Amino acid sequence: MPTGGVNAETGPKFQENISKRGYTPVLGMSAPLELVGKEKKPGDVETIRRSLAQFRESFTPYAAG
Repeated sequence: MPTGGVNAETGPKFQENISKRGYTPVLGMSAPLELVGKEKKPGDVETIRRSLAQFRESFTPYAAG
């Protein structure tokens, strides 16, 4: 499992490389909660929701084609 450097920009490439080797990619990353850290609001449900929504908009998963 890749550790460090996995975010919305690099995640799809990790997924691609893992998939091409015959494995199912599972990425663990803190990037989806980046806004929570920036606003210093851990545990604030609304901040978590906004942070996850921002990440979802910026992340385009790798799709084998």
